[in-house]
Amino acid sequence: MADSRTIIVIASEANRQRGESLVDGIASASWGDGGPSSLAIWFEPWRDGLSLRDVDAAVVIAEGTGAGALEALFDDASMRSTPLVLIDDLSGDAPPRGCLRLPPDTADACIAAATLAYIIRTDDLRVLERELRLVERIADGVQAEITRLDEELQMASLVQQEFLPRMPPAIEGVEFAALWRPASAVSGDIYDIVRLDERRVGIFLADAVGHGVPAALQAMLLCRALETKDRFGDRHGQVERILPPAEALSRLNSAMASRQGRMGRYAAAMYAIVDCRERTMRVASAGGPPPLVLSRTAGLRILPMSGPLLGLHATQEFEETMIELAPGDRILFHSDGFEQAFRDGGELMDMPELLPRYLEEFAKLRDIQHADDAIHSLAHRLDVEHGSLHPNDDCTMVLVHATAQVMYAAA
Repeated sequence: MADSRTIIVIASEANRQRGESLVDGIASASWGDGGPSSLAIWFEPWRDGLSLRDVDAAVVIAEGTGAGALEALFDDASMRSTPLVLIDDLSGDAPPRGCLRLPPDTADACIAAATLAYIIRTDDLRVLERELRLVERIADGVQAEITRLDEELQMASLVQQEFLPRMPPAIEGVEFAALWRPASAVSGDIYDIVRLDERRVGIFLADAVGHGVPAALQAMLLCRALETKDRFGDRHGQVERILPPAEALSRLNSAMASRQGRMGRYAAAMYAIVDCRERTMRVASAGGPPPLVLSRTAGLRILPMSGPLLGLHATQEFEETMIELAPGDRILFHSDGFEQAFRDGGELMDMPELLPRYLEEFAKLRDIQHADDAIHSLAHRLDVEHGSLHPNDDCTMVLVHATAQVMYAAA
């Protein structure tokens, strides 16, 4: 509270004696430790155009004064946030907001105490108002920053979506389809499907450790850093060699490990080459979930393969597995987000002979005719699953469907 305060007592000529008495009563009142060190109080006769400028509080004896005559004074007090104590007979309309009303027989000491309390309350309110305006400015700045970051994330999401490959048409009777479902604006999962030659297709799926923008950038860099071919020249011109999956992952791992900074970056990945004409597939894994085979005759089968994460050791080698595709077989390459998306219920958790829930959902894709339809069915089940609005992890799947064998005439 300020060291000096100015209080004005306003009354009509008919109430002059009461007003002057109130000035003396307020001046002689005890203000206590919270009061001002000096106090200026005077009586002001009522007149038109009276201003409350440079006044810390006003006490108005309004007996016999019409409400219309007080309106300008109330407006002035409201505009200046000046505490105003109104002494009247409590009849008529309620006083304006911010005005303290007391009956005419209130003792001078009570009016003095009420006025002081009102001044202190107003000071506190002014401090709060200043703090509120400061908080509002900070909040506006924070909201603007959140909006900017959100727009950048949305742009990053669009860039990442444009980075994803277009599905190739069926090659030699082999169909391809993919599902990519980020848990937030951007995804730490990435996949690529690239045609290596007229009959072979490379499939890459990576899951960068972590979440958000760092993981998304890491995943995109991995996808671009994957080498699928060796190109070298001789006297006959350029020669290309398609890299086997294990060698391709080894090169990617070496490049990733050699660029590790203070904060290690790691990723699970899988790379496969499908020979659509020969109906064979060669697969190498780097720490991701093992591929699954859906067969109409044998049901669901997990390929027994694993490997270390990318980025752990520069000289790490990877194993390669060869599988043959029978007509109707489907190969599922997926990230581990489905394990969180399709959680087991309590009963299933206690029955180890049953498949985990996510594998049960995958098994339902076996009898859906086309690869695209199977992916759409899985996407729908993700949408209706409990907690789908706030997924815990990214979900990515690449599905390879070997349709009926295509026959070729001898050359």
